[in-house]
Amino acid sequence: MLYALCDAFRDDDGLKGNVLGLSAIRPDEENLVLVPVPTLTARVVASILPIYDADYGGVWGCPGVRLYRVGRQLWQLSDIVTGASVHVVGSGHEDPASVYQLKPKSRLLWKTSPDRLTDVEEDTLRFWGSGLDRRRKERDRMLSSLMRRAMLLNAVGATHGGANLYDHAHSDIVIEWCCGSSLSQLATKLQKSCLLARRDSSNGINGTAPDDLGSVTFRPLSHQIGWEDKRPRIIVRRIDLGHPGGPREFVS
Repeated sequence: MLYALCDAFRDDDGLKGNVLGLSAIRPDEENLVLVPVPTLTARVVASILPIYDADYGGVWGCPGVRLYRVGRQLWQLSDIVTGASVHVVGSGHEDPASVYQLKPKSRLLWKTSPDRLTDVEEDTLRFWGSGLDRRRKERDRMLSSLMRRAMLLNAVGATHGGANLYDHAHSDIVIEWCCGSSLSQLATKLQKSCLLARRDSSNGINGTAPDDLGSVTFRPLSHQIGWEDKRPRIIVRRIDLGHPGGPREFVS
């Protein structure tokens, strides 16, 4: 879900500091509750529900997730494989499914197959779980922790509204921005979440790099087995887009 939101709102300057299109995240007794920016409810839900894109040749969104209405302004996104779910608070009478404009040969998988996984969803889930061995659980736990603290990311969108968020083959999450919140400020907030520990530091964290640029890598505190390169990680990067030679980084 975090990856789907990152992809949907990547480098979007119109978000006014709501980096993932969310204004709040809160727990209730059984579910995580997402509160989108009022004008972005449909877009948030649309980014999570699975669509097969014929041009792309794959699935956008979260395989296995289906949409149910559970209240006048409350929707449930439920995983038909595990039974896990989150709630989404709508605004007004907006229908979250109304945003879809399908391309030719594309399919709304959540709508055409409401009760079971499609073949393309099964293929996507196999890829999601492949190549990580026992690191998969660490990655999912790390992403879940960050999803519950996604409001921390709004600090990097305070100036331009958005940030660039992406991943490398589902093994990490990269948070990249150019100005506003400093690298040190975001790194400190992530550490204070008590779920992430800094592994590699840059000159920016030590306060010696110009304009506090550079990158920092975080890994789950619960991780105890080595520090191989492919282990799950969160990378925060602040870059200088105004440099005449293009983006530059200061990394120790």
